[in-house]
Amino acid sequence: MRSLIVVVALLVLVPLFKFCAERPTMTIVPIYAFSLPLASVVELNVPLPPPFNTLSSLLGAFLLAAVFVHITVFERARVPSPPVGLWCLFMAWVSLTALWAPSSGKAMQGLMIAVPLVMVMIAFSLLNWSRRDIDVLRLAIVISGLVVGAYALYLLVSGAGLPSHGVNARFSVTSDAEDTDPNILAASLLLPMAMALEMFVHTRITWWSRRTSRWIGGCALILTLFAIIATGSRGGLLGSFAAIVLTLYFAGRSARGRQVARRSASSLVTLLVGFALVVGVIGLLSPNAVQNVVGSDPIQRLTRPDSSGRNDIWKAGYLACERHCDHGIGIGNFVAAYNETFPFSGATGNIGLNRPAHNTYLQIAVETGFVGLALLLVALASEWAALSMAPAREIMPAQRAALAALLIAEVFLTAIWFKFFWLLIAVDRAIEAAPEQESVASESPGPDGLPPTLAAPVMRRAGVVET
Repeated sequence: MRSLIVVVALLVLVPLFKFCAERPTMTIVPIYAFSLPLASVVELNVPLPPPFNTLSSLLGAFLLAAVFVHITVFERARVPSPPVGLWCLFMAWVSLTALWAPSSGKAMQGLMIAVPLVMVMIAFSLLNWSRRDIDVLRLAIVISGLVVGAYALYLLVSGAGLPSHGVNARFSVTSDAEDTDPNILAASLLLPMAMALEMFVHTRITWWSRRTSRWIGGCALILTLFAIIATGSRGGLLGSFAAIVLTLYFAGRSARGRQVARRSASSLVTLLVGFALVVGVIGLLSPNAVQNVVGSDPIQRLTRPDSSGRNDIWKAGYLACERHCDHGIGIGNFVAAYNETFPFSGATGNIGLNRPAHNTYLQIAVETGFVGLALLLVALASEWAALSMAPAREIMPAQRAALAALLIAEVFLTAIWFKFFWLLIAVDRAIEAAPEQESVASESPGPDGLPPTLAAPVMRRAGVVET
């Protein structure tokens, strides 16, 4: 019986893998991007330790294998861009810090998580992307936020209640607080929210009308923002505000800037009116629903003026930096440095030991030293420079906004070694490749053997093309 199951599985998986390897940008890549907010907490019954036993990790491994076969069998790989080299340099230094880490086990565990994430980003950089491929990827990411937001709305409106995290009930896709962090979920939704807003005011999906794209973008924007609010994450809410403002700003500076500005104003008014009508209808049909939302723990948490213990953690982290920021204590060992210095930090709250940094930049500085922090900032600056170039600005103006929003949220989170962070960096690689593909296509020989850019002037001089 077991042999029969293996044979059937091979008969299904081999053709499926071949199909994905032939065109990964239209198959496994968007599936992987769509799955991240949900599949990262879906544990599988496989003989692998956490976090490698999740559905998203399995899809990531499938993606890497499909891309490898694609570039060796079906299509030549692209030459990676300079930012990829800078990320590899950063990763090389991070790996080097494992040599002097006090806990080699923690360091190796950190590397086992970090290296595959960087490999996925490199895989994106090796693929050839078209504008249609980017539209598929964009839509997959937007729909992922829409699905998560719809689930959050269902939990609150139906009265089912939000999952319990400590003493508060905050939205997450699973009720096990050890498997998910609402703050991480909020940060993972910043990219879908920015892309949804971009669809609403700027970008039309290739195979849809502008009206359809706007409707889907508007619905996804509302639901994704609702999910972020339901997490009760103040860092996520601050990042979402930055994403909205910067997306509108960068979209307004595109080639269709004036049109975008007019559409943004009218569309946002329409969106707010529609949202108010939906809230009114829900209030009439179920008076307790609105009360459940307003009185929920996430809303109450967002309005409290406390720091959730972060100030005390940062004090201990600052002392740890004074001791270790010259060359770093080693990847995965921030907690050890924190435990050393916490008794001397003068913390006023009983926040305890074994706490994460709740600040990515502080974590990187303590674990990898000022060299690692400098390499990280240089790599991020190269991403910003690449996204500021003319082709990228027009293809996806929301990408810079999402990057800025995530970097703001990282001030309150320890989230660099999460899939959603590297998905955003990987999307940059797709945007870089699309202009190259379009320019190559535009220079392909026409019916007379000349590229279109040369054939048109020749035909015009011959009187074939009207001027």
